Amino acid sequence: PIRIQVGEALLGKSVSCQLVTEKRIPMSTRETITISKKGHFEELKLEIFANKASRIKGIKGEPPYLNLACEVDGQKWQTRILVSKQTGYIFIQTDQPIYNPTQKGR
Repeated sequence: PIRIQVGEALLGKSVSCQLVTEKRIPMSTRETITISKKGHFEELKLEIFANKASRIKGIKGEPPYLNLACEVDGQKWQTRILVSKQTGYIFIQTDQPIYNPTQKGR
């Protein structure tokens, strides 16, 4: 599961997310949620397509990654996430809820 929290300006708006490759090839279905409470997280479950899972490979010795691509009111954001066959959790904490691809984190 992926947990998403938004800032006050995006409360009550639909957040649509999907896993994609660097070349924007869809690797999961697109799921949509609406977050209505300040400070509240909503959970998305994005499952990688079974017929495409074996094609996910790391580049130059790096572990495999996909992009979590989200859209709210026509604005698009994405972040790289690690893909692992092991069960577990990855916690991504940033100084703001969602970044534009051109922005840098702190």
